[in-house]
Amino acid sequence: MNEEAMKNLWQQPGSLQVALTPQTVIEVREQMNKLDAKIKQRDRQEIIVALCMAPLFAGLAFVFDDFLVKVGCIIIALYSFIVIFFLKVNQKKAIEKGQTLKEQVKGELLFLKRQRLLLKNVLYWYLLPLFIGIGLFHYGSSGHWISFAVLMLFTTGVYIYIWRLNQTAVREELDPAIGSLEDFLYSMEGV
Repeated sequence: MNEEAMKNLWQQPGSLQVALTPQTVIEVREQMNKLDAKIKQRDRQEIIVALCMAPLFAGLAFVFDDFLVKVGCIIIALYSFIVIFFLKVNQKKAIEKGQTLKEQVKGELLFLKRQRLLLKNVLYWYLLPLFIGIGLFHYGSSGHWISFAVLMLFTTGVYIYIWRLNQTAVREELDPAIGSLEDFLYSMEGV
């Protein structure tokens, strides 16, 4: 199977039967590893940012006297730990020694399905808590409705962009990868 055929398999789940050859197995593993590396890099960046935000906003909660600012800071600090929790819980489990290829593919499928669920629900666990925290922090520190409204409109625009990026990643990367692995697993069942 050449690279173009593998790309077609990855992009169009259910469209063709996978021939189980050593080359196909190698190519599927390479595709899995590329996607895993991309997810791992994203998680690493998000965790680093969250680890910086948590102490910063926890400290700011003690510096500012305004109640809304304090609540906003606490929400953002807690939000940082929520992000870390969700990313850590949904990390890929290490391949155990002696696992068959079929077990590895099933594990990868489970991992990708959890990642798809994370991205599909990014609005609730990722965007909304930060949106509320930013809003409270800014309004409490400035008290101006106009600057608050401008900031919230800008933030909403950025969040729509982030939400769309995540939904595009689901549609263009995760769904095809999940479909291809399901096809590959189905082909393995017949062997």
